[in-house]
Amino acid sequence: MEKPSESGKQCLISVSDNMAAQLASRSLALTTYKTLRRIGPADDLKKFEDWVLGLGKGDNKNGLMALTELKEQYDKGLQTKDSIYQTLIMFDTAAGEPIATVTVYPDNETLWKYLPEDIKSATDAYTGFLQVHRDRRGEGFSEIMLDLMDSYLQQQAQKVGKPLQTLSCTWHPAVIHMYEKRGGYKFAGTVEVPEWRVTENLYFRTHTIEGLELRPGVPGRKPEGPPEVM
Repeated sequence: MEKPSESGKQCLISVSDNMAAQLASRSLALTTYKTLRRIGPADDLKKFEDWVLGLGKGDNKNGLMALTELKEQYDKGLQTKDSIYQTLIMFDTAAGEPIATVTVYPDNETLWKYLPEDIKSATDAYTGFLQVHRDRRGEGFSEIMLDLMDSYLQQQAQKVGKPLQTLSCTWHPAVIHMYEKRGGYKFAGTVEVPEWRVTENLYFRTHTIEGLELRPGVPGRKPEGPPEVM
């Protein structure tokens, strides 16, 4: 059974009973950027935006660029009734701090400039900005955020009555390793993104009305060295 997250934070995303119990047992609260912008608390919004601004070198995009993008997507979503945009945010309720986030975008302006037309036309949404607080890496929060994002996208597929194909990209060894482990990701090639100063691996993932369409993982370009922990 699906039910709203019970955490003291107001959130419009439904989670399973198992996930709700897991979050509660670890003093975790799920919310969204939309919720914080519309309802608050204002203090939590400030904490999240300050954390994003503090993301520095090695996190793919600098914090200011990332926050600007989130704000632009939020504003676009206000103008589009059925926008798929959503930024999921996990708070540690004991510490009162944001510890993880992931975003579903309608598209990505920077990345889209370099994508082939067939990739863009096959994409219903772009998923990215998976971040975990440096002090909380290695505790499984990346997996939890991806599980929550999958649940949200299944709900969106049910809403529109058809499967949704999402595109994600990563250069990070830990994320590539996680994709291989999770399965359901179809390698779609690589693309150079000069603004990000990286070569990104592209992956498709299909979310059906019944749930995730699992396919054999195709890892694509493998970075050298062991995966880092996120």
